[in-house]
Amino acid sequence: MTRIVATVFSLMILMGHAVPAEAQELYGTLKKISDSGEVVIGYREASPPFSFVNSGGRPQGYSIDLCLYVIEKVKTTLGHPDLAVRYVPVTSATRIPRIVDGTIDIECGSTSHTLDRREEVNFSFLIFLTGTQLLVKKDSGIYDYNDMKDKTVAVTRGTTNATRIREVVELLGIPMEVIEVNDHDEGFQAVKSGESQAYATDGILLHGLIQEAERSDEYTVVGNLISYDPYALMMRRDDSAFRLVVDRTLADLFYNRELLKIYDKWFGPLGVPMSEQLKTSMAIQMHVR
Repeated sequence: MTRIVATVFSLMILMGHAVPAEAQELYGTLKKISDSGEVVIGYREASPPFSFVNSGGRPQGYSIDLCLYVIEKVKTTLGHPDLAVRYVPVTSATRIPRIVDGTIDIECGSTSHTLDRREEVNFSFLIFLTGTQLLVKKDSGIYDYNDMKDKTVAVTRGTTNATRIREVVELLGIPMEVIEVNDHDEGFQAVKSGESQAYATDGILLHGLIQEAERSDEYTVVGNLISYDPYALMMRRDDSAFRLVVDRTLADLFYNRELLKIYDKWFGPLGVPMSEQLKTSMAIQMHVR
């Protein structure tokens, strides 16, 4: 009987069938999820259209939708269809520590994949491409970075945008005061109140903030992209099994064109079609079929 079982097991491998997760030794995030019976999602409260809280107090957005598909794949992988989902809010300052210390299993927000961050965490396939721009009042007379001379710009602390703005100040020699805020809402409020003349973050997030704002016609996004920011879902380092589940989910969504539907759901209302650069990048990284 033992020889028969061994033969069947070998044939399964030869035929390309995956061994069920229960037959493998779980580790890392998958083991944590299996043992706890829940997946913990880290989300941003004010990063539309990627991750934000709706009027009913529930997290939603493009990144949230992608993570919900990931959870369905995790359920299948583990053979646990009744896994619970718990949401934990994070900020630019807390998102990486909450991944590292195990508070959250995956961050579903608007985080750029950088080499420096990979010293502490890991990332999925990219899910969006954007870059740093400025949100200003339409009547401000600001159309580009040179117009920021002797003015104030707000940036969210701990972001790549803050680094890029300071580099622009130094490179172009523009006398500009840079103030730090805690999140996007605070940055937008600084512009509304006149505390700063601009808020700098990823352009797509600025469009999302304007869409959600009262008197949205009073604001606009200006300036060339001064950074390359590839967004991805964030996970713990040294956890290839969980990352494979996440990447397989994204690859399947792209291959079946479901990802395009999710994209249109959130970016269509903003008038932001999927760029050829993003399509090409996704096709290159998700060449699994």
